[in-house]
Amino acid sequence: LMGRDGSTVADIEIPRNKAKDVVNCDFFRTPFARKRGGCSDVFASTTSETFTATLASLFNFVPGADPTAAQLWGIDAAATPNIQRLTGGTAWATITPQDNIATKPQDVDAAVLNGKLFLAYDSTQDRLQVWDGTSLRRVGVATPAAPTVANTGAGAYAATIRYYKVAYTVQSGGTTVRRAELSASVSFTPSGTGTAARVTKPAALSEGETHWELYASADNTTSYLIATTVVGTTTYDDSATPSAYSGDAPPTVGINTVPTSAKYLLSDGNRLLLAGANESGGKNNRVWFTPVLGSSDVGDDERIPNTTSQKNWIDLDENDGGFITGIGGILDGYPFIFKYSQIWRLVPTGDVDAPYLPRAVQKGSQVGSVNHKGIVMAEDEAG
Repeated sequence: LMGRDGSTVADIEIPRNKAKDVVNCDFFRTPFARKRGGCSDVFASTTSETFTATLASLFNFVPGADPTAAQLWGIDAAATPNIQRLTGGTAWATITPQDNIATKPQDVDAAVLNGKLFLAYDSTQDRLQVWDGTSLRRVGVATPAAPTVANTGAGAYAATIRYYKVAYTVQSGGTTVRRAELSASVSFTPSGTGTAARVTKPAALSEGETHWELYASADNTTSYLIATTVVGTTTYDDSATPSAYSGDAPPTVGINTVPTSAKYLLSDGNRLLLAGANESGGKNNRVWFTPVLGSSDVGDDERIPNTTSQKNWIDLDENDGGFITGIGGILDGYPFIFKYSQIWRLVPTGDVDAPYLPRAVQKGSQVGSVNHKGIVMAEDEAG
């Protein structure tokens, strides 16, 4: 073919709509065709690669709206897989995850939401992972253990029973951006000869928590936020009368449930959808979804509500059609869920508490997918 770079006019001209099949050619700056560009070796022009085994997974991450800020992420198949990313320069940077990939680095799945890169892989923890621009960590904040309480000082603080719960939070610029579920409650009756009940926060989670919230109750039913303390301060002395407790109500139980270690991810731009389970005993045919961004502005992209009135998950025939093998879309506004021998479509409802209705697409035809990497978005001849 002549005119490879557009500097020479091709000797043959043919209308594009007359070509029935064009293989490895494009029509850029030529009336006929030109040879399609091939591939180049990225490592030939980069440095600091620390991959020691076969590259098992590669994916692209655009942290914002500017595609020129795209990052290339790579994971190899070493015994402890190496994770690296290539940003705007030519030097690869090594990522140290909070939880290493335990098995099958070739099955790592990724999705982008709210400027974060979410990663689904099998680790030793039943938790989803996320790159937040600073670290690759567990999603959300785990539920802490119950606090401990003891008498402090000398005085006449009344021997009235009360109950305490705590929640760890992550603050940024004075604003809470993530919150754990409330701990179990602990009851305590002061001795009557102290000055206060000294509450000691539970063991650290090492999940980025910056503060701990203390909730108190006179009857173990109605609780109030009585203190928010930086994690560096491990105790709080409560000298209030339980009947006079006041403050903000605690978050609804289950509203800040952390996402499980799912196998497959999909973002619709406002929610993150998760499917399958890496851990034994998990739900292999369940699809979870986060709240719409802005629902509470407290970790909306890192929690899966599971309350008495709101359950952000859907089960798709747990014991029929094999288990979920991947997620596809969004196509015409619909996420598609693939099993070995079933295909499901999630139909948006507009209902905040029940945003999707599952509808079988190929339930009886024994059509499905064997692997999530075989599911791609593409155009057919009708566009």
